[in-house]
Amino acid sequence: MTLYAQPNSTAWWLQQWAGREFGNEHADIISTVMMRYSNLAGKRKFELVEASTYSVINYDEGDSILAEWRDLSKDAQSVYDALADWTRPAFFEMVLHPILAGGNHYEIIIGSAKNQLYAFQGRNSANTIADHVLNRWQYDRTLKTWYDELLGGKWKHMMDQTHFYNNYW
Repeated sequence: MTLYAQPNSTAWWLQQWAGREFGNEHADIISTVMMRYSNLAGKRKFELVEASTYSVINYDEGDSILAEWRDLSKDAQSVYDALADWTRPAFFEMVLHPILAGGNHYEIIIGSAKNQLYAFQGRNSANTIADHVLNRWQYDRTLKTWYDELLGGKWKHMMDQTHFYNNYW
């Protein structure tokens, strides 16, 4: 029995959970997606991510972290699309929403950092970045609406916690 196949490992537990909740057919990919999410979200609490957290100048740090979130979001969305209709609400609530909202949070914060830098440098592209951030802000509202309308509003207002200073999930 390998380390990851032991009942006391996180990977083993996630695979068992994913199989129970969504079926064994998707358990491997769902557990992998959840491990990747845990690693990304665990780098820094969302509320502690600021424009200066990841460099937008050195080592492509900001763009690299965004690429990881985007790849994870694509993988989670493809799992969602492949699931049976009756499992999608639970998957959205427990897996897809946290990933999409987390990635969007990073898009807004890192986009804001790029906007500040580009505006300071006098680049016209600062306007394009500002538009991107505003679009991501609207996407945040779209995610909240999606959550609120899930199963006829069963969990409406579950994501009504303050974030981004006074915006709501």
